[in-house]
Amino acid sequence: MSADLSDLEFPRVVSVRHLGGHVLWLRFSDGVEGEADLGDWLTGPVFEPLRDVERFAQVRLDPPFTIAWPNGADIAPEALYDRVRVTGSAAKRHYAALSDDALRRAAADCAAMPELSRFFGIVIRMFWREQEAPHFHAQYGDYVASIDIETGAVTTRRFPSRALRLVEDWRRLHVAELRENWLLMQRGETPARIDPLE
Repeated sequence: MSADLSDLEFPRVVSVRHLGGHVLWLRFSDGVEGEADLGDWLTGPVFEPLRDVERFAQVRLDPPFTIAWPNGADIAPEALYDRVRVTGSAAKRHYAALSDDALRRAAADCAAMPELSRFFGIVIRMFWREQEAPHFHAQYGDYVASIDIETGAVTTRRFPSRALRLVEDWRRLHVAELRENWLLMQRGETPARIDPLE
């Protein structure tokens, strides 16, 4: 997500340790802590090498917000926060209670990105960043989600579930075109339009 996480008041990852396999113990700045199994996220050119448990175990804290690995892979703290199975003292109220103003700021930020497609009130946009896995953004009213092109892993700010299912249906149909658009933007070129979901 191209919005500054500190502006949106998301919890930061403040501690990480490898528990074995593809499971991490994570602690967030709001006190939430617990286990997160990331095995099903390890696909695509950046994350597939981390299927090797020894490489996965090289995870480290990547201040100020999240975690990363030596090969350049990282995962947004929002996605990790949604994935963690809470066993600590705090609940997820901080994340769930994001203000309407924060949601509007995220939506305005998304609106500045190039538009790829539009269907059923959902707008699909993309913004390339060197340090992030290939992804696109979906906007539905004031709600914004960031979706991994390869895996469909979602970073969401309370994105409505019905709209999110439509986005996933669209993603599955257009993975190759999304990959190509990511490469176009990497080269500084304008991304191509993609057919809407019908």
